[in-house]
Amino acid sequence: MALWSKIANTDRHAPYEPDPIAHAQARRDLDAGNKEAIVKFKELAAEGSVLSMLDLARVYKEGGCVSADATEAERYLRQAAHAGSYFAYYCLGVIYLKQKRYDEALSALSYASGKGYAPATHILGRIYCEGIGITKDKMRGEKYLARASAGGSLIARAALAHLLMQDRKRPLRMARGGLLLLATIPQILVAAIFDNPGSDRMR
Repeated sequence: MALWSKIANTDRHAPYEPDPIAHAQARRDLDAGNKEAIVKFKELAAEGSVLSMLDLARVYKEGGCVSADATEAERYLRQAAHAGSYFAYYCLGVIYLKQKRYDEALSALSYASGKGYAPATHILGRIYCEGIGITKDKMRGEKYLARASAGGSLIARAALAHLLMQDRKRPLRMARGGLLLLATIPQILVAAIFDNPGSDRMR
């Protein structure tokens, strides 16, 4: 499932939840294909439920109980972001990248990264390393990847290892990258098996 797969009920994703029990029931209704879940999510979102905003964004992005609507998906993501969800900023940044709205992508990802959200920092690292919509800057990209790795992103750690291994002019960095990759692969496998789907460690 897209970006919103099985969002965990954490403070990072949901700074405020007015009625967690009602939200959980709406989630169950949605899983059962009950369109009334959309009405309940909208009611909860109006009360400030960030998870409901994220659920609505996912539903409108992917379709199902309602027709897919990218504009509505973005609107609810913006609501969640303004309510304090770093995950929403991350999702907006990824969407903007795909749409080649590079300035908006950098702004959204930089905000989440500045708050310590490792997945956003990881994407920034890739942007600078690959020169996506901006001038390529591998040194800056490496710093972002290292920061994301330290913040717990295993995917960023693997990307950092790969970057180091490409530095053929400096054998010690190549060796360090190889060792880092060997240490990271088992961690990724364990996370893929035991972590919740959509874990931040796998972003």
